Amino acid sequence: VGVDTTFQLQASVSDAQHTAAQLTYAWRTTLHHNTHTHPELIDPNVLSNTVISGAGCDGETFFYDVTLTVTDAGG
Repeated sequence: VGVDTTFQLQASVSDAQHTAAQLTYAWRTTLHHNTHTHPELIDPNVLSNTVISGAGCDGETFFYDVTLTVTDAGG
């Protein structure tokens, strides 16, 4: 608590039927806070970063998750 931390995001992705140029990326960081969420905007870059806030939530339950969805040309 009290310190923001930046994390670099990268993944190793391969597809037997499609080239790397045919893949689209969607990184999303989401803050889960009690019974609701605060999703950040989707980042379409292959390499990205995210900042996890050290602000805390006044003793309430909170956590972050980072997801990557990769879609090939076939959908």
